[in-house]
Amino acid sequence: ASLGLLAGASAQGHDVRAVLTADHGFASIQHRVDASRILQKIGRRDSLVPDNRMASIFLSSPSVEHASDIAHSLEKIPHLEWIIHRIKNGLELKRNNGDRAWIEFRPGACAMSQTRFHFYWREDSLEANGASGPSTAGNDADFFCPENFDKASTRENLNFVVPALTEFFSSIQAPDIVLIADEHSDFASGYLGNHGGLTKGEMLVPLLTRGADVTNQSDGIQPTWGLLHLLKLK
Repeated sequence: ASLGLLAGASAQGHDVRAVLTADHGFASIQHRVDASRILQKIGRRDSLVPDNRMASIFLSSPSVEHASDIAHSLEKIPHLEWIIHRIKNGLELKRNNGDRAWIEFRPGACAMSQTRFHFYWREDSLEANGASGPSTAGNDADFFCPENFDKASTRENLNFVVPALTEFFSSIQAPDIVLIADEHSDFASGYLGNHGGLTKGEMLVPLLTRGADVTNQSDGIQPTWGLLHLLKLK
């Protein structure tokens, strides 16, 4: 019946744009992150909020130094893939294989946010700045809106992870630290798959459209902001 209404409206000359989508993909779950070990590392007044494939920590004294100390204390906990915490101008990302990166924020009018960012690995920062931390004097041209970054070529498809983290930490009630389980782990138990992962397969959803021009997406991936634009909602 619904398809008939859409077809009838099109036949009458109305501009009808239809979108059909479904749930995202899942990573199979084989391990559980031990939340009790995390609780032992944080203060009694700090809060741990597990949420399937990720968890958030809200600190009672949300200073950069406190967040850094807590994040460092969690690095050896099994099945944590990423530990992300606030720094003065953005975020620091630590990975269980020793990789380290930064996301630096600057204000900017973007399609989906008021924040632009610059993402770089530790070795990039060292080469560019001769320091072990992020630069606060980067070229303004190096800062991008999320919608201009999600198709960038980054190591291991982190073009999906970085915009998501930028948006998440830019919210009003954002946490001080975010923990992301490795590909086959979560913070719950008893599930074959779960929500909250930031791998490409977990963030993409199938999309079928009718009456919407998506030919400008050469790889077939339509970002959320682009979909809202097609539907004339943004």
